[in-house]
Amino acid sequence: MAPPAGRPARWWRGDRGAWHGSHRGSWQRVRGAAARDGQRGVAGLPGGGHRRAGGPRARWPRRPAHLGRPTRADRRATPGDRLQPRYARPNEAIAPGAADPMPVHVDDLVALLRALGAAPAHLVGNSWGAFICLLTALRYPHVVHSLVLEEPPLLPLVLGSGARPQPAVLARALRRRPRATLAVLAFGLRTSAPMAWAYGRGDVQRALRIFARGVLGRQALARLTPQRRQQMRDSAAELQAEFRAGFPPLAESQVRDVRVPTLLLTGERSPTVVRALSEWLADLLPDVEQVVVPGASHLVHEDAPAFVNDAVLGFVTRR
Repeated sequence: MAPPAGRPARWWRGDRGAWHGSHRGSWQRVRGAAARDGQRGVAGLPGGGHRRAGGPRARWPRRPAHLGRPTRADRRATPGDRLQPRYARPNEAIAPGAADPMPVHVDDLVALLRALGAAPAHLVGNSWGAFICLLTALRYPHVVHSLVLEEPPLLPLVLGSGARPQPAVLARALRRRPRATLAVLAFGLRTSAPMAWAYGRGDVQRALRIFARGVLGRQALARLTPQRRQQMRDSAAELQAEFRAGFPPLAESQVRDVRVPTLLLTGERSPTVVRALSEWLADLLPDVEQVVVPGASHLVHEDAPAFVNDAVLGFVTRR
């Protein structure tokens, strides 16, 4: 059966499926979705910090029946079969003391999409990966057809970029978005500052625990399986490298310039800071839909995989 109009006809499939379980960083496998003429690829980017781990993945429903059986082209070996960042397994780990800035991964993603002939693509990202998707749409708008963003940590809207908050940016944010600004400041006091203290003492695992509690919340953290917790511990060095790099500059005016259709997915039980930033983002984007995912925290696609899968496929189909 031929797919309906507007539905991608071919899927690039990774060896472990689409949503590789991670919290803050690795590229997800390309779950594909390119039309037979090579357009409209779908690339997924989860959050970072777990890129060395090969642990569990969130479970997506099976390939929709109306897409038909995978063709030989679907199973061919391409870079999309293992769409990962440069420090993910089986690649070498990041060097001790190195930083892992986002723009490097933006350039990697764009180079891969071009090599696969998959641009313009639908980009799907979680957390750190969602920020990378947004930056890609800003810097390379011609390679992005649409965005699906799960709670990107848009801290530069409140703090600016650099090692210290920029007073002018902070004052403007406090006037315009007091709830989000206060939530970011509270996150800094309860999470970012204690993480910096732990890193200063050389205790990367303590920093990881502080981070996980801050972005997931205590209840969601308590639900993680032992295997999932080990996956996080195995990626502590990558999280530290991301923390060391910080965030690139991002202003409200830049976000308003994003012209591609965007779906925002926000967990019903996510911490206040990420929900407030998602609401701010929804107000800035000119073409946006926002969906609150019932019962989910910051690991939106892991907490409600079937709901997220339906939302993403429905959005991609309409766009």
